[in-house]
Amino acid sequence: MLDILKKAALEAGEIQKKYFRSTELDVTHKTDHQNIVTKADKESQDIIEQTILSEMEKIGIDASDVGFIGEEDLTSAGRHLFIMDPIDGTSSFASGIDYFCCAIAYVKDGELLAGCINRPITGTMYCAEKGKGAFVEIRGKKQDLRIKDLPTQELMIYTEVWKSFKERHITVIEQLMHEYRSVHINGAIALDIVAVAENIVGLSMVDTGPWIWDLAAAKIIIEEAGGGLYDWAGNELVLDITTRHKQYPVLACHPNRLASIMKYMQTY
Repeated sequence: MLDILKKAALEAGEIQKKYFRSTELDVTHKTDHQNIVTKADKESQDIIEQTILSEMEKIGIDASDVGFIGEEDLTSAGRHLFIMDPIDGTSSFASGIDYFCCAIAYVKDGELLAGCINRPITGTMYCAEKGKGAFVEIRGKKQDLRIKDLPTQELMIYTEVWKSFKERHITVIEQLMHEYRSVHINGAIALDIVAVAENIVGLSMVDTGPWIWDLAAAKIIIEEAGGGLYDWAGNELVLDITTRHKQYPVLACHPNRLASIMKYMQTY
């Protein structure tokens, strides 16, 4: 199944490379000027859906058994469920900043089994299958992902600040940041999470904001790399495939680091 995810993500990546820093993005607002969608988001989601349906048919799985959860108003049920964010980091993409990706996860009978994240401009692909580990391919060169328990002083925090809860979030960041090298806001939560698996980042965190399509592929990648994805109470993050618009508080880190992080977290 991972080959199908990779093929779909690469097809979407070609569309994104075509539109990146283009004058033909056709940016529209979902709710306000900070919540946007582009022509590339919609075309990427369409090609992912088409590619997956075509490839599933080739291996004998009928379209009626295939379902989708996609950010751009795509919802259908199926035993074989694909959860996608066609462009995670649309604001960066639309601003001409190379910090965005396509994220696709595969769920069968309710179990998350595979994930793929493609960062097309850099030729970087993150992948994982349940029980088989995680890896990254950079322009065709493959390397296993395995999280290390490094000193926090050697690592960064990646975060996002959503305007609806910025006061609480910033308070926690202020408490944590003295233990880390620096704090960065980049704009794509899936990439922030897999950066933890790459041992670039010690903690990726955001208060309630991300949706299932932001998290599903990154969740299996970091977990197969030996890391963890948690809520702000320190519990393993459980994604609800039956509730499309549920938002989640997220912490991604090495499991050994969780207890020290929780000392600074506000309780609900």
